Amino acid sequence: LLISLISSCCLIYIDNLGHNLRQIMLFLMGFSAGSQPITFALITDNNDKDRVGTAFGFNNMAVVSGAFLLQPMIGYLLDWSWDGQMTAGIPLYQLHDYQLAFTVIPIASLIGLLVTYFGIHETLKK
Repeated sequence: LLISLISSCCLIYIDNLGHNLRQIMLFLMGFSAGSQPITFALITDNNDKDRVGTAFGFNNMAVVSGAFLLQPMIGYLLDWSWDGQMTAGIPLYQLHDYQLAFTVIPIASLIGLLVTYFGIHETLKK
C-alpha cells in the first residue's frame, strides 16, 4: 500500500513525468493495489470455520463497493472544482481539477495503509 500511495501521488501531482517513468508508476500502482488475495488468508486466520464463507462474501462486497463509491465521488469532485468553461458543449477541465478529484486515490491508499499497520495483527496460525 505504501508503494501504491507513492506511485499514485507521483502520477497525480507530478505533471512532467517521462513516458517510461509513468509506465513504471502505473505498473507499481496496479501491482501494489492488487492485495485482495492476501485478505482471504487474513479472513481464514481471523474467523471461525463456519463463518469464513460469509466473511469472504463480505470481503468481495467491500472491494466492489469501493469502486462503486469512489467513481461517483471522483466525478463529483471534478464537477465541483470545474470553473464552468465549455468547448463545443463539452466541459473543459483544468489540470488542478483532475488533481483535486483524483486525490481520493492516495487518501484511500493512506487509509488502507493505516488500517493495515494499526488494525491487523499476526495470528501466527499454521
